[in-house]
This record gives sequence, C-alpha cells and structure tokens, in this order.
Amino acid sequence: MALYWSGYPIGGFFGTWLGAVIGPVYGWRMVFYVACLLGLIIAVLYGILVKNDRSTENAYKDQRPAEDKLPVSRIFSHPSVILIAIYYFILLSGWWIVLLWAPTFLMNVKHMSLGVGGTIASLLGLSGAVGGYLIGRYCDKGSLFRKKWVLVAITMLSGILMAALVIDFPVWLITVLILLLGFFGYPITPVVLAVTSQMVPKQLTGSAVGFVMNIGMVAGGVSPVVAGMLSEKYAMSAVWFVAAVVMLISCCLLLFTSKEADYSAEGRSISH
Repeated sequence: MALYWSGYPIGGFFGTWLGAVIGPVYGWRMVFYVACLLGLIIAVLYGILVKNDRSTENAYKDQRPAEDKLPVSRIFSHPSVILIAIYYFILLSGWWIVLLWAPTFLMNVKHMSLGVGGTIASLLGLSGAVGGYLIGRYCDKGSLFRKKWVLVAITMLSGILMAALVIDFPVWLITVLILLLGFFGYPITPVVLAVTSQMVPKQLTGSAVGFVMNIGMVAGGVSPVVAGMLSEKYAMSAVWFVAAVVMLISCCLLLFTSKEADYSAEGRSISH
C-alpha cells in the first residue's frame, strides 16, 4: 500500500515544484495547460503499456477457492470500521489545509516568494514518499495492534508539526518541519487502508476500504469551503492552527477502536 501510495506524494512534489517554477515566469494559466498535457500523456501511456493478460487472469480465477459472499451491510457490524471512517474524515479536514494552502501559507504568513514557498512546500511529497515506504515496512513487521498505534503516533506528530509551523521560525527550520510533516503525514492513508483491511473478513475488504476512503474524501469538498469562509474573518495562521488541532483531535477516535479479529489471517486459514 505504501509503495503504491508513494506515487501520490511524489506527484505532489513534482507538481508543486513545477507550478512554482512555471507560474512566476509564464503565469498561472500556463500551469493548468501543462497539467492538462501531462494528464493526456499519462492517459495515452497507460492505454498503450498496461495490458490485461486474460489467460493469466482466468487461470487465477480457476485456482481460487470458492468463498461465501457477505452482504456489504456487514461492514456496519464492525464499529471500529465506522470509527476509522469518522477519524479519517476529521483528519483529512485538517490535512487538506496542508495540501491546498501550504504554498500560500508560506508566502503570506512566512513572507516567502512564490518560487521559494512552492519549492519548500513541494518537499512534503518527497519526504512523504520516503516516510510512506519506511513506515509501511515497519508496520508489516508487526500485528494490527502495531499498525493502530503507529497510526495514533503519526497522526499526533503531524498535528504537532503543523501547529509548530505557525511559530516564527527561520527558513531552514521551517524547511525541516515541512520535511517531517510530509514524512509522518503522507503515510497516514496507506496505514489507514491496511488497518481497515484487517478489521473485516477478506470478502468485505474492498467494500470496507472503499467506505472509509469515500467518507474521508468528503472532507476534500467540505474542508476547503469552511477554511475559505474562516479565512475571510480570521488570519490564515489562525485557520492553519485550528486545522492542526482538528488533526490532533481526530486521533482520539483511534483510541476507541478495538483489536477485533485479524480477519486477514483468518481468511487465509479458511481459504487454505
């Protein structure tokens, strides 16, 4: 999950850096044109290079043991999954402020130029990819219990680091804090997906992960609107700090999740 998800922060790093380089020279419209062109190139490459081997897929289907289907409603019989979904929504309500406002925050509050602020903000993705892989490997060496407490720890660290950025630090220290925020913040999503997948029988893994992701992604539509309204009345640093507090509050819900059954192991034993 972490290796797959690393494409997201790496793309964020490249895109933020590219926007910071192109914007000051050619204007903000050119940034959108370049983004469109990159998307078209990737779509064409995906269509040409990614093939579906029907023979291998059919052979795999034939080898899989028959499994009893479970209704999607069974997801709601696992309270911890519901808590994870609510946690993820609250967390992303704060994290989206980082994703959307980091360059603007560094320019307006820290008085950096667009190029400098955008370049420093882009480092979030670079350190996030490294953190995602390393934290993912650490989680793989432990049980569901380890993943849960890693999630608590990186959520708390992300909130604290985000709040610390409000303080008037020198540029080099702000850069360090940004790197650490990316390192601990970006891996939250793959760990959430891994934890969720182990809280339900494997027949419901896809549905449970989709449920948690969709509830969390609703924050992507709500958070920017609320933050925009608040920024009209309050300073950006105040809104940024509130978002950090929201992230810290979210991890309280994780404390109420139980270990429940490790269904990933149970499902394997049943299938064998």
